Amino acid sequence: MAFCYFRDKKVDYAVIETGLGGRLDSTNVITPLLSVITNISFDHMNMLGNTLPEIAGEKAGIIKSGVPVVIGEYQDAVQKVFESKASEKNSGLSYADQHCALIPELNTSSVLFKEYTVKTDDKIWIESLQSPLSGPYQDKNLITGLYSLYRLSEFIPIDPLKIQAISPNYPKPPDIWEDGRYSGVSSLHRRQCT
Repeated sequence: MAFCYFRDKKVDYAVIETGLGGRLDSTNVITPLLSVITNISFDHMNMLGNTLPEIAGEKAGIIKSGVPVVIGEYQDAVQKVFESKASEKNSGLSYADQHCALIPELNTSSVLFKEYTVKTDDKIWIESLQSPLSGPYQDKNLITGLYSLYRLSEFIPIDPLKIQAISPNYPKPPDIWEDGRYSGVSSLHRRQCT
């Protein structure tokens, strides 16, 4: 139903999140521009497995042939699972936390948000990014999302100057695409149906 809605609204790009795991997820019917897997933890063990490698194996099911994949966080326990699947699928794999860093800036104007300089591969990509998200795990999520956008900029025009306040309650996603419409990280898909 969601894919028909996107087609009817003529959405150029959509962020599609898997429901649970990845290997058996219904979103596997489409081919993304980029697949994204967040950090792996002991969640939904009754369906995904009892060990981190088993859980990672299920989540690695979204890795598609020739499609690059971003893993949010490097973890020794699951590194072999992801690298093996990416190699099998001939998919370039990168770990967001090894390529992207948030450098805190001193913000005296507000206590409601944090401000960062975002570096990708040791180069400044975004200055003065403001985020109301707090907590170390939110920084990990922010790094994963930002690095995914950085990787997507290899395929579609994304202006880093337009990436502004990031908030779960943001009334409308910022217009970060140069041309086109945005709707909706696990995979970003180009509209494929007519």
